[in-house]
Amino acid sequence: MTAKQMESHRLTITIIACAAFLAIGLTGTLTAQPTRSIPVGIVDVNRIVDESALFKSAVEQAKAKRDALQSDLDRQFDELEAKMKTTANQADMLSEEQKQQQSMKFRAERDAIWDDSRKKSAVLEAEQRNLLKPLLEKANVVIEEIAKANSLELIVKRSSVAYHVQAMDITGQVIDKLDKEG
Repeated sequence: MTAKQMESHRLTITIIACAAFLAIGLTGTLTAQPTRSIPVGIVDVNRIVDESALFKSAVEQAKAKRDALQSDLDRQFDELEAKMKTTANQADMLSEEQKQQQSMKFRAERDAIWDDSRKKSAVLEAEQRNLLKPLLEKANVVIEEIAKANSLELIVKRSSVAYHVQAMDITGQVIDKLDKEG
C-alpha cells in the first residue's frame, strides 16, 4: 500500500468513526439507560463559619491572636523608627562610615522583625488550622446526618453553584444542629 493509499484509508476510517459517534450522539446511547433524579442539597460553608456560634468563638480566638501579633509588630517597628529618628538627629556628629554602619544595623533589625513576624504568622496559621479542623470535621458529620435524614444523595458547596432553588439549601439546618449540639 502506498503512502497516498494509507492516508486515504485513514481518512475513510476517521469519517466512518465520526459518523458513528454523530449517530450515537443524535439518537442517544447504544443501550438506553433509564434516567433518574439525584436528590441534591446545597451547603454554604462560609455562612456556617460566619453564623455558627461554634465557629464564631474559634474565629474570634484566632482574630484576637492575629491582632496581638499585629500590635507586637507595630510596636517593634515604632521602636525601630524612634531609633532611626534619634540617629538621624545625631547625623551631624557621625562620620559617613558610622552612618552606613547605622543604616546597615537598622536594615538588619528591620529584616529580623520581618523574619520573626513571618515565623509567628506561620505558627499562628498552623494553630488556626488545628483549631478549625475538628470543627470542620464536626460540620461534615452534621452535613452527612442532615443529608441522610433528608434522603439527599449529593451535597454541593454553595461556592460551586451558579444558581439553586432555596429549598435545596441545608445550611440553616446545619448551623442550627451545630449550635444545638455545641
